[in-house]
Amino acid sequence: MLLSIGMIVKNGEKYLRDCLVSVQPILAQLDAELIICDTGSEDSTMSISKEFTNNVYKTDWQEDFSKARQETLARANGTWYMYVDADEIFEDVTDIIEFFKSGVHENYGMASVILKNATFGVDESNYPKKDTIRLYKLNANSRWVGNVYEYMENVTPPVKRLQSCVLHHGFFYECAEERQAKFEKNTQMLLKSRENDSNNARAILHLVYEHKADSRNKQALEYAKQGLAHENLDDFLFHCFSHNVVELNHILLNYEAAVDASRVYFESASSLRSNSWFIKYTEARSLQNLRRHDEAALAFEQTLKYWEQKESGELDDYILFFVETSNVTRDEIVQHITINLSYAGNFDAAMDWHTGKIADIFVLYVGNQITIGNPVGLSTLYAYAKQNPQMYEDAINAMEYIISSQAVKHAVAVSICEEHEDSGDDYFKLQNLRRLYQNLYLSEYLSAEKYLECFTTPTKPLSEIYGDVVFAALLFNVDVVPILDNMEIKNVDNFINKLVTTNTHVELTLVEYFRATGLDIDSIKALYLISALLQNVIFKELSQNKDNRIFLFETYVRLMHKYCVMVYNPDFYCESMVKDMPEHVGFVFYASAAFESKNSGDVLGYVQKLRSALKIFPPAINIISLLFEKLKK
Repeated sequence: MLLSIGMIVKNGEKYLRDCLVSVQPILAQLDAELIICDTGSEDSTMSISKEFTNNVYKTDWQEDFSKARQETLARANGTWYMYVDADEIFEDVTDIIEFFKSGVHENYGMASVILKNATFGVDESNYPKKDTIRLYKLNANSRWVGNVYEYMENVTPPVKRLQSCVLHHGFFYECAEERQAKFEKNTQMLLKSRENDSNNARAILHLVYEHKADSRNKQALEYAKQGLAHENLDDFLFHCFSHNVVELNHILLNYEAAVDASRVYFESASSLRSNSWFIKYTEARSLQNLRRHDEAALAFEQTLKYWEQKESGELDDYILFFVETSNVTRDEIVQHITINLSYAGNFDAAMDWHTGKIADIFVLYVGNQITIGNPVGLSTLYAYAKQNPQMYEDAINAMEYIISSQAVKHAVAVSICEEHEDSGDDYFKLQNLRRLYQNLYLSEYLSAEKYLECFTTPTKPLSEIYGDVVFAALLFNVDVVPILDNMEIKNVDNFINKLVTTNTHVELTLVEYFRATGLDIDSIKALYLISALLQNVIFKELSQNKDNRIFLFETYVRLMHKYCVMVYNPDFYCESMVKDMPEHVGFVFYASAAFESKNSGDVLGYVQKLRSALKIFPPAINIISLLFEKLKK
């Protein structure tokens, strides 16, 4: 027999029928069998299984997945073995069938399929995918090992990557409690396995992955270090643990440790693997974040060398089924080389790598999200650009439209306005002076009034890229209305989202601003924009401070109600027309009426109108609940 499909099941009726239907084409078109071992089902799993195969058996559950899988393997008659779980549904098995029918399987020892993990709250088109080994060519010594995260032992590469895709529902957690229960169950089994067998370094590796998957990165790093120090570490696991030590240090912002761990790896490794490029890549990114740009550029060059070896097939890719890397392209690595050479002031070398116009270097240089604390190399770059008039014009245009990072704006402003005052372009210089003021106010080099003077009386309308100016006005209790009125905003949602995500303590700043100024806005445009900002902050629940959230909600309702009164006809903005209003307008109408009732002492009216508002806009349940909670107190 060519192929045995083995399954272990327990209370799997939810997906089992669809699962078994999905593998029927394999059983119909190949010399194959289906073997199912039930470990104690109390639902209809057994009866469903018997509809599809006579090879259905019961076995006792012994807190060990490998022992259960071994029951199916012991009954297998095929020269190849494939395992499937009851919560998996194959979307297409054509590649699996063709793998065997074409005879290609004779050249391989294993084969992988694409595993797509169903994830709660995520659109199916965005489910995470990974290649996972599911088919093995058997020999007399092949066996399952490991009480959890079990694996097949005594099987050998190479691995054929098949394009058949299977949808896996095992990680489809509908609540945090489900995920926590699974985490605790798996970790307890892994710890027990480690306790029973001190030589079991694989259990430590899976403890790393279990903690990483639950975002417990500090503990994951500790386990990775333990694994790397294990006395029975083989070469394969050395690469796996080294990979995780470097990556986790980088994730935890331990950049120096990531660099050190990577360098130890390359000094100690007897040979390179197909994940070696990623370890060097992580080292390079850590050096970049440490602002050691000369070293980072060199590390990215080495990354490219290893990446090309991996892409050419020169390095065995078996390890990539056990570690995670990034989908990085050659162009992205070259871009990193170019950027770091630029930051180091080595623009001739950067141009050699990029082979484009100097404008491209500016785009890479200032458009990249590397945070810098000082204008390293900026004046050199500017002078380099000025050697050629066309190059200078390209560079100026690129800088004018690409700059977004505050730190880079600061660097550009300092280097150009102070070191190159002969720019000869008044408007460009004005824009850079604005950027200079915009960033220096944080260091108190300029007063708030001096800083904001550039924006309250501008010679031209302000672009929405100056959204952080709005935040500065709020921070210094300066009237924000003239700034908002003079801004040209193409997409309000994007403008507000960027303002909230790129500035810290927005909620507290808004609270202090409105308490200090008691601002009463008469501009329709400013009313709308401030209301949109307040709405974003309130419903994102950026703070756990209940009093602040209630205060901002009351402010939002007051300002948005005023906006509606100014914009809408009284015959429309009234209670009889609520059902015809946009959802947020009807919500504000009732919320405003509720506060009026409260101010007049009508507690019952206050409660009834809040409930009416909530009925129109259910997502406001949390903030409305806070108001009811405050009322009870």
